[in-house]
Amino acid sequence: MHLFLSSFLSLAFMILYGYLQDKLGTKKNLVWFQSIVLVFIGSFVIYVYEPLLLSQFYLGATLGAIYLGAGFLESFTEKISRKYDFEFGKARMWGSLGYAVAAIGAGSLMNINLHINFWIASGTGGLFLLLNMLFKVEVTKEKKRVFLIFQ
Repeated sequence: MHLFLSSFLSLAFMILYGYLQDKLGTKKNLVWFQSIVLVFIGSFVIYVYEPLLLSQFYLGATLGAIYLGAGFLESFTEKISRKYDFEFGKARMWGSLGYAVAAIGAGSLMNINLHINFWIASGTGGLFLLLNMLFKVEVTKEKKRVFLIFQ
């Protein structure tokens, strides 16, 4: 029942979040927001989410659904794939492979300390933030003109 509630709240939040993502389009503001969410995922899960689930479950499930849903990047990747004409299926395939490898490592680390997984997630969120700071996309005037025609 508790898993159902958390999943339902997350799904409900994703509808609102999808609307906000559509309003932002493919601006980098959304990626900056998601980067920050990912950097603090370890702190959130360990110091906020876990204690709330133990003491005030429904509040914890609600906050967790919102926070965990806010870091969801797949819809942004799908928008970028349509805008820049690359195959979204390939991005999904590599993402699934990455999740599989991460699950193998996370399973091993759970035997040591469950919190290690969340600190690693925050560390990779930091790498994602750094990548966003360093990665600049330069679009030529011709490409800008073509994109404006098709939008």
